Amino acid sequence: HFDEQFALPGLLGQIPTSSAGGRDIFVVDLNRETGTANWHHTYGGTGNETAYGAAVTTANDKLHVTGDFSGQVEFGALGNATALGTSDVFVLKINPEGEERILSTFGAAGASAKGRGIAATAERGVVISGLFTGAIDFGSGTQTSIDSDAFVVSLDSTLATRWSQVFPGAGTARALDVDVEDGEVFVAGQYSGLLSVGVTMLTAIGGNDAFFGSLALDDGTPNWAFGIGSTGADFGWGAESYQGRLYVTGALSGPADLATGVLLDASADGDIFLGSYRVR
Repeated sequence: HFDEQFALPGLLGQIPTSSAGGRDIFVVDLNRETGTANWHHTYGGTGNETAYGAAVTTANDKLHVTGDFSGQVEFGALGNATALGTSDVFVLKINPEGEERILSTFGAAGASAKGRGIAATAERGVVISGLFTGAIDFGSGTQTSIDSDAFVVSLDSTLATRWSQVFPGAGTARALDVDVEDGEVFVAGQYSGLLSVGVTMLTAIGGNDAFFGSLALDDGTPNWAFGIGSTGADFGWGAESYQGRLYVTGALSGPADLATGVLLDASADGDIFLGSYRVR
């Protein structure tokens, strides 16, 4: 996202692009050899709009972008979308030529929803993650959150919902990243208090802890989850699976065990952590 004005180099020249409101979305396709811009889009309205994640389906090279928006926003050739709540989730599909193809949104009056992570599936769909407050139907029945709960939603190639999963608890939670490999969805996020991931109940050590979990790709059933925390504020920012190993990253604000039995002496000012776990 951007505020006010910025310029894009390359084929677009030094063309300044100004935001329509307080904060707008931009999407840029770059030449992999030169790094210059092939095409770009901006999407904005009078409110704040943010894009947090992008993923490309390898089967057809379609770009998918997720984030959140408020008020009314024009999504290019697909026309205007109006948020139902204070903030709604969007998922936008764009073809390799930069043409907007499909838009899907999730929101409800009196609710707030924010998209954060996105990963492509082999079936040309995507899985998204984020957080929400209020009562929202993500396509498979209304889910209700009093404070802030984490969600994961699987979408098919038409951006229709296949399944949705919510992680409730006594406190707040947000799913900040997702990845997909070999029939599993891996999630990274943050929570406070108690967090329920299927039959697994996690208890935060500090004010906020990091969590990582696995869901079945076919129906969203939780497989497992674990938390990482210090007495300070901690985050799980990223999860990436490759050849049977899960690589995770985040931030710690004090000494913590990364579920390995070894205590890391992280600074109270905040340190980055990296972890690797064999998951199959």
